[in-house]
Amino acid sequence: MAIDTITTLQDVLDYTNSNIRASSVQLCGFIDVEEETIFNTIKCLGWDYYNYLKTDLFLPTIAPVIFEDSTLYVIGDYVSYENSVYECVADTNGLQSPSNSNNFKKIPKFITAASNEIWERYLAKIISWTVLVRAIDNIATPITEQGLVRTKGDNFAPASIQEMDIKKTNFIDARNELTKNMELFLSRNKENYPQTEYYKNNCGSNNCNNNYKPKGYYGRLGIQL
Repeated sequence: MAIDTITTLQDVLDYTNSNIRASSVQLCGFIDVEEETIFNTIKCLGWDYYNYLKTDLFLPTIAPVIFEDSTLYVIGDYVSYENSVYECVADTNGLQSPSNSNNFKKIPKFITAASNEIWERYLAKIISWTVLVRAIDNIATPITEQGLVRTKGDNFAPASIQEMDIKKTNFIDARNELTKNMELFLSRNKENYPQTEYYKNNCGSNNCNNNYKPKGYYGRLGIQL
């Protein structure tokens, strides 16, 4: 089965720690585009590494079933719970939940430890924050039958354009800093990442640095916020 993306909707929600009221369609619509863009534009990662990560995803040999309360699960069962997959590592009696018991173990994102490390430390946030930034305008100004309108909370006026730009800039600044740290991490640990351009010596320090833009720069759109 072909894998389209390494990032899921739940990843975006988990790693942005955001309370945005966005539909799955609104967020998922940006995941594939932004994910490809990141691996294309951060040259020290590269397309070969992106394809490798897709093959390194941990996919259970037994299809997960949706977790149900009061159901018995035994060692080796896989369950889907809150958009994550868990393996049953101790027989249950129908009272245990995957999120708060020792009977289940959340399976890792990837097979190899190196992939999990760079995902948890850098990639998950870089991708998720980028998707969130792309979705902010779409969420704040949806297209309706009345045309383009600004959304509004129950007791609050909608944010101004300036306030929205500040919010986006904060995410972008954090993402750019994280990207730089990831590049330095790869330079120190390139032997653990042979699929990256760092390991293949196609990405010297100058090549990497040209992907790190000034604060407030949203690279793919070429705009300064």
